[in-house]
Amino acid sequence: MLAYAISHIDSLKARARKLAGDRKGVLALEYGLVAGVIVLTIAVGFASFADALSTKFNAIGAGL
Repeated sequence: MLAYAISHIDSLKARARKLAGDRKGVLALEYGLVAGVIVLTIAVGFASFADALSTKFNAIGAGL
């Protein structure tokens, strides 16, 4: 029983070492974060633009 537990722990250690050396997941996460920041920036910019455009159209409409 003890030998099985020790071999299982060794297997978990080997998997942990393998995952620690794998950089693909980290790279994908970084790209995801950059994409999220870009989308957020575009959304905030569009909201500001939409408010300004709405104000401009309301002013034009009031002038007619």
